[in-house]
Amino acid sequence: MLAGAAGSLLLATPSWAGDQPLYEAAPAWVDGKEADVALAKTGTSKATLVVMDRQTRIEKGKLWNYTDMVYRIDSPEALSQGGMIQGMWNPDLGDLIVHKVEILRGNERIDALAGGRKFEILRREAQLSQLQVTGVLTAMLQVEGLRMGDRVRYVSSTTYRDPATGNDSAHIAPIVAAPAMADFARTRIIWPANENLRWKVTGKNINPLYTPASGNGMNSLVIREPVSKQPDQPALAPMRYMVTPLVEVSGFADWKAVSRASANHYRTAGLIADGSALALEADKIAKATRDPKMRAAQALELVQREVRYLFNGMGNGNYVPQSPAKTWEMRYGDCKAKTLLLLALLHRLDIEAVPALVNATGKDSVAERLPAFGAFDHVIVRAVIDGKTYWLDGTKNDDRLADLENVPDFGYALPSTEAGADLERLAFRPNARMDEIADTSIDMRAGLYVPAVIKVRKTVRGELLGMLRLAKGSMDKEMFDALVSKALQPNDLSSIVRSSIRFDDAAGTALLEGEGLYTVQVQSKGPRRILPIDTILADFKPDAPRNKTEWKDIPFAPPNIGYRQRITRLLLPAGGKGFTVDNGTALNEQLAGYKFARSVKNEAASVTLDETVQTVALEQPYDRFLVDKGRIGQINARPVELVIAADYPESWAERRALKDSAALAPVVAVYDSWVAKDKDDTHALQNRASFYEGVKDYKKAEGDLDRLIALEPSADHYSWRSYLRMFRDLKAAEPDARKALELDPGHLQATGNLVEILVRAGKFDAIPAVLDHWESNGAPEIDLTLARAMQLDESGKPDEALAMLDRLNEQKPGTPGVLNTLCWVKGRNNLDLPGALKQCTKAIELADNPAAFLDSRGLIYYRMQRYDDAVADYDAALRIDNSLALSYVMRGLAKRGLGQEAAAAADIATARGLDPYAITEVTRMGLKP
Repeated sequence: MLAGAAGSLLLATPSWAGDQPLYEAAPAWVDGKEADVALAKTGTSKATLVVMDRQTRIEKGKLWNYTDMVYRIDSPEALSQGGMIQGMWNPDLGDLIVHKVEILRGNERIDALAGGRKFEILRREAQLSQLQVTGVLTAMLQVEGLRMGDRVRYVSSTTYRDPATGNDSAHIAPIVAAPAMADFARTRIIWPANENLRWKVTGKNINPLYTPASGNGMNSLVIREPVSKQPDQPALAPMRYMVTPLVEVSGFADWKAVSRASANHYRTAGLIADGSALALEADKIAKATRDPKMRAAQALELVQREVRYLFNGMGNGNYVPQSPAKTWEMRYGDCKAKTLLLLALLHRLDIEAVPALVNATGKDSVAERLPAFGAFDHVIVRAVIDGKTYWLDGTKNDDRLADLENVPDFGYALPSTEAGADLERLAFRPNARMDEIADTSIDMRAGLYVPAVIKVRKTVRGELLGMLRLAKGSMDKEMFDALVSKALQPNDLSSIVRSSIRFDDAAGTALLEGEGLYTVQVQSKGPRRILPIDTILADFKPDAPRNKTEWKDIPFAPPNIGYRQRITRLLLPAGGKGFTVDNGTALNEQLAGYKFARSVKNEAASVTLDETVQTVALEQPYDRFLVDKGRIGQINARPVELVIAADYPESWAERRALKDSAALAPVVAVYDSWVAKDKDDTHALQNRASFYEGVKDYKKAEGDLDRLIALEPSADHYSWRSYLRMFRDLKAAEPDARKALELDPGHLQATGNLVEILVRAGKFDAIPAVLDHWESNGAPEIDLTLARAMQLDESGKPDEALAMLDRLNEQKPGTPGVLNTLCWVKGRNNLDLPGALKQCTKAIELADNPAAFLDSRGLIYYRMQRYDDAVADYDAALRIDNSLALSYVMRGLAKRGLGQEAAAAADIATARGLDPYAITEVTRMGLKP
């Protein structure tokens, strides 16, 4: 708060000046009594800010800003930061005057400037990264000898006079509001009785004290601070409602006076000399076309393309633009310079045009301000061609003929004319040209349960184009390629592996192209399987509550997103046979300030979704927004979905059929190019290994794990390889699991892998040592006990296992995992089936993911010869997780019990393909697959 308050003061100040601070007493017009009285008081205040006394004198266009600031050193952070005092000023426009720097320690006053100490000057451009050269200097002083409990007093002034505004005075300052705290804070502004200045205070519950001058004295305006906490601001409201507490003083009688003053700096007569380089450019345009609109477009393109942006606030640069000849010679300029250059070109081309002041950040809030230059932060051109108004911005990039129709969303503009003009409301027009066109193809022809190849073509213009062009010249190739890939990525389900970009300067666009992989997300919806199709409208979730009385009439103001198109093309497996689209009706509606349009084309082997969204209104009444919000919810309640053919294979069946299939070649090619792009890229190898694991090609997956371990021999990689080897080479799997535990003794997955390997190998006696090792490395109590109980059961000691589990169940009643393990051990050993049934059912009721618990209860039903119930539980388990090999075996046995031999054989064959050990496990339970 201190830096913000002081900084805004200092920047809103200076006189004709120098580049070194002056050291003088405070001027006589300053009233310092109240600050001194407040400073002398003692009390229990906890405010870090003791005094913030801001006083401003305005006279004949000159501003003198005085600040008396005292703050406590009441924390280590304050001690660290409070010892550095800074002052900022523009030496071209005024002075920084230091009156006093003191340490207040009890009743002692220590002069921090004793012995001739002075501020150090930093000549730096703090805003250069924002393409701004302001000329502002920073003076710094390290206060020596500060201690906890001290108070620091810094009293200074800045003076300010801008020749561009003559004697027309204007001043703006923020008002300090709660919850900010201060023992004494005040804003005092004075000006002579003979100067007709207007003032305005913006904010709620602020009570300024205005005292008119008597005789030839000074008018006075005083605000006691902090003022009361200002009301919260509603979300997504027009800027005119986003009130910030401010005090303004202005000598301009009205907006026409500001308009006339500004016009003085934008006269173009004689600025382009005949025969000059700039004249030749204008003449070239004149010869190329007689169409004034085309001429305006070409002049705008020339200014945007050939002159880079750089704000220059040095010298008299705050309001006065540099000459077009200088701008053309240097090939850089700020909004003022670019506007004057564009004006000069347009006037030479016989096009009516004037500058127009706008507020690019405050937008329509400018109408609530006092007339002054400070109400604006940007200038553009208003051109009139064949009776139609066009708004041209030389600081933008890549505007072309079609873009002249666009109207910026600044709310108001003040045309600068010799006669003077009033604020003009900008009648918003939607963008005529697309800002972005994204065409995405998702090739799922290899299958639904393996990654799809995704190809993206994206044409961009405007802000993103400018960012990409700038990045290309400032990044190395690897970083730039990563940026392009990120710009192409449609969502988090995709990875762009290869990308390229081509700039088209003639069209003012860039074409980005990329290829990569997309994770298809099949979902179950009742008895059907569906693939959600992402839509623009589904991503749009407007929320702008007006739940306070004072907000009820505030309009909704949607963000301006321009005009965008998104085409999504799904290439379907199995030639699309049996696939359908739900809720694929056409859409063409204006909702919440946007126009949404979409069409869905369902062809034989593909589905194409074509969507556009365009900002068409910058605000709308809130009651209309609520209607539109309801309509958006109604549309999104019926999402566009691809319904998968009922007879399409399950994931395990598709993946098993795809192993070594030529259909995977395009997918493998993308993975291979990803890995080849950087042989040391572990991320690419991990992804390809996961892919091979998914299609049960464990040999190739292991090959990638071999390379991963060579690059990064981590516990995770060894554990992963041990799991893969479990299915192919049990003997090789065990050393990998043990190596993982050597690297990370508490590794959960590696511990589980090693126990499973030992069970499959029949090494039951070796399991206790593994569990002891796990216990010594922080194994969770319940997990450890469950593992020990399972080990006892696997070792042929079910009674001991059940006794251990009963004790655990008494200690941790209602724990789903404990109940399920009790049920499972009883089912494996055909013991207490009614009790086991109750425990499994309770576990299912309590579980978030009951797949394994349904599998356990299915075993109990099978033991009880309730085959229909067993099949139902196994069906339910496999709907949740269709990789449960044991569920397929047991469902096959239950179907055999129902006399369904063919179906039984198919399930058992499926289990054997998923994990042959499932057959062994069932056999060990005394059952015969």
